[in-house]
Amino acid sequence: MNVRLSAYSIAFLFLLVPIAGCMGQDGSVDADNDEGMFDCDNGNQVPMGSVNDGVDDCGDYSDEKEGDMEPVQDVNSPIITIVPNQAGCDNLNPHHCMLPFPSDAFLVEDTTTTTGLRVHYPAGSIPASGSVDTVEIPRINQLDGMSTASQIMTTFDEVPDLQGVAYQYDIERSMEADHATIIWNLDDDVLVAHWVELDARAQEGEQTIVHLRTAAALEHDTAYMVVIRGLNDQNGDPIQPSAALKALIEGEVTNAEDIENRRAAFNDYFDVAENQIGVDRGDIQALWSFHTASVESVIGPILSMRDDALQRIGDGLGCTINPDGVEDNFGGDGMIYRRVRGTFTAPQYLLEDRPPTMLSRDSSYNPIFVENREVPFTLIIPMSLYNSTEPGALTVFGHGFLGTGEGHVSGGLREWGEIYETALLATDFYGWSSDDHDGISMGIMDGYYFTHQSDRLQQAMVNHVVMIRTFKGICSELPEMQDDNGRLLVNTSEVYYTGYSLGGNRGASLLGLSPDVSRGALWVGGAGFSHQIERCTQYDQFDDLMESVIGYPSQLDRAVVISIIQSLWDATDTNTWSTLSNGLEGRIDPYEMLYIGSIGDLQISNISTSRALRNADASILSSSSILPYGMPVVEGGEDATGNIGVYFDGGFSHAPEENLLGQEPHPAHNWVAGVEAAHSMAFGYLYHGFVEDRCEGSCIYDAD
Repeated sequence: MNVRLSAYSIAFLFLLVPIAGCMGQDGSVDADNDEGMFDCDNGNQVPMGSVNDGVDDCGDYSDEKEGDMEPVQDVNSPIITIVPNQAGCDNLNPHHCMLPFPSDAFLVEDTTTTTGLRVHYPAGSIPASGSVDTVEIPRINQLDGMSTASQIMTTFDEVPDLQGVAYQYDIERSMEADHATIIWNLDDDVLVAHWVELDARAQEGEQTIVHLRTAAALEHDTAYMVVIRGLNDQNGDPIQPSAALKALIEGEVTNAEDIENRRAAFNDYFDVAENQIGVDRGDIQALWSFHTASVESVIGPILSMRDDALQRIGDGLGCTINPDGVEDNFGGDGMIYRRVRGTFTAPQYLLEDRPPTMLSRDSSYNPIFVENREVPFTLIIPMSLYNSTEPGALTVFGHGFLGTGEGHVSGGLREWGEIYETALLATDFYGWSSDDHDGISMGIMDGYYFTHQSDRLQQAMVNHVVMIRTFKGICSELPEMQDDNGRLLVNTSEVYYTGYSLGGNRGASLLGLSPDVSRGALWVGGAGFSHQIERCTQYDQFDDLMESVIGYPSQLDRAVVISIIQSLWDATDTNTWSTLSNGLEGRIDPYEMLYIGSIGDLQISNISTSRALRNADASILSSSSILPYGMPVVEGGEDATGNIGVYFDGGFSHAPEENLLGQEPHPAHNWVAGVEAAHSMAFGYLYHGFVEDRCEGSCIYDAD
């Protein structure tokens, strides 16, 4: 393994005379033994007075220098511990440039940001794919900290035995004083609930990642420390810290500049671990720190775009109905009075209409208006509204993964409109819509293009905000929304949101961004897309490319890259927005969410849904088929208000416990949509603001 001596170390090496020998076990110089002098893998030490012939035993070439200076021997000089190190990496972990993750090794001071920090991934630090030699993502380097959805992870030389460590079913164990893994909030001096798993996707020839999964989102603009102690390997032997960490623990100088630059901070962390948590310095097997991004850094630009768009449109710029856009008795089943397809005019900040494309931004990274464009919409008016004496509410519908608004609102779920006398309105979630297959594939081959995909996601959210304002304003009384006698069938002053799968994922961000809708029923959605991917059977269509020679054949690289990209997704991710339902300083109005989960879901894991609920400080309905950790239980009825969660169980096989895909076809994800108790709860919540328990005490069903 290659190492490079720091400038500090090199200076000493050339000032001091060579000592022919290496360290003895007692730390003395053994002139009779020159073996193992530069044993990088074992972190062996070398006297600072030693020099070599320009090539160390780790295969690294030191700079050759000429001159008349005679080196002077200093036998009392300090000892350097040689550790594997590479410029631009976190050299605390020898197995991967970007482990442990996330790390303050990739944060630099910046007095212009809210946190006083800024992300800095140097060129070459983000893993290169098989398609490009260098992956650089400038947008991430504009952020002032790490994602609050960060996948916290590291590796050891040996695979640890996690017996007795908190798992997804006993998260509370992580809050006990003797727990092996610790996530410590350095600002508030409190433990962070989490659970731990080994990477089930680990491949032969690579170390196995140890994932620390937080139960909920981390706090914004907050410093954290991760500590691991007391783990044994599969043979019962204690896990050893890396050579670099061991040198820090024991006070030994290393040849790694990034390690030496953080030595004082690590000494402070060792003191915190010992004095506040009760972890002896000598028992530490892993320790690192990081700082999360501020809310302003993550969502400030999209809020700026939202504000600009709403100012530009007033009550809306207009709607245009397609030439063949009006279809009466759509579907021919007597359920739909009329389907209306057309476009609404929306301010656009993307440089181009089709992917790949990016937002135009100013020097502060706020989006800049480009032009107005036409965006498609589909409106479903049910027969029940035609037969009613009063116009019905407007429910905005969010479509599924890589789908379209038209396709999903025109499908089976249009029955909800008929049952609950509401019109359904939809457009596309650009970024994860049917037009984005190629853009996502480009991102897999070059992570830079995930910036394009993330920017399309943000434009899509603003499109939804504009669509709602437009239909509440200038398009609220379209002739196509009236019957043949001119009677208005849709009351657009009453607007709600419901979304399924991806639409459930997008719900919190839409509710937070739109000042015109404040309550949503979110079906089989969750939080933290990077947490979902490895357990999501919908994403498997990209697995072959991701794992190929033009993608990332290394699982270590794949895990790191997906974790990094989360910072791009944060601007629209539920992990961010589900924490903001109480509003934000006049920029975000309060909103409420009902989450409906399905046990055994292979597309959006129950783990992810529970994370969203905990982010929102939600209560769990007493009849829910499971009662996840950290949620107060509430009985159905008028007291079941605010953010609520409920899980339905149809008796299907459960999803794999590990970070692996289940076997499709599997009915759990879609089954719950047809459960009357579930959709009656959902629309009752939308209309009345509370959850009436329709499960008669238990939301466990025999789907057969």
